[in-house]
Amino acid sequence: MKLSNEYRQIRNNYRSISAMEKFIIWTRFKTVPIDKILEMIPVEGIVLDVGCGFGVFSYFFAQKYPKLEIIGVDLSANRISLAENVYHKPENLHFKQNKIEDLVEDNFDSALFIDVLYLLSEKEIVRTLEICHQKIKEGGTLIIKAMNKDHFLRYLLSMSITAFITAIIAISRFLPKKIRRIVNKVFGSRKELPRHYCSKEFKGILEKSGWKNVEIYDLPMKFFIYPNVIYFCKK
Repeated sequence: MKLSNEYRQIRNNYRSISAMEKFIIWTRFKTVPIDKILEMIPVEGIVLDVGCGFGVFSYFFAQKYPKLEIIGVDLSANRISLAENVYHKPENLHFKQNKIEDLVEDNFDSALFIDVLYLLSEKEIVRTLEICHQKIKEGGTLIIKAMNKDHFLRYLLSMSITAFITAIIAISRFLPKKIRRIVNKVFGSRKELPRHYCSKEFKGILEKSGWKNVEIYDLPMKFFIYPNVIYFCKK
């Protein structure tokens, strides 16, 4: 997508983070079909952004839709701290360091997973999506952006980047503690390569989790190697 005014505001909000973290934010906005997701989320109500990380997309949606309340959750205390301590935080945006199953809130209008579920095992994905199904109100929606394994060459190239990052994390365990902290702060601490799915395969996982009404939007990027797919589900 083109760099919008909202993106520039968000980028300025994060001026205190490292150059690498700024690069990650820029990359996220360049590789995620954010305009399509924006069309899918409600303009008002309550939306749960699961695995929100630094909160860049939470900020984007909160700025776009002032009547929409966004709750971003993530397991990383560091990332939630970065999301909380920016220069200008909209009143309709909240962050929590929490697991989705530990949230007291429910009756959400929608839930978002943007490049998150690939970090979980299939059993964990099913359990997470079951919890989402319980917490989203009748008629609410689930929006999942993932990598589509159907596009083999694009998938292979994208996975090579993932493998490279995983190798950096593995090597960092033998380096001084200060460097390990920087690597973990930027890339996390994954120990295994993530798993991705073909769209038909992942639709089966969604249906197993209680999400029967599933629409699939295959959105491979024309000028980048990322093979995007969006699953739009209605309860």
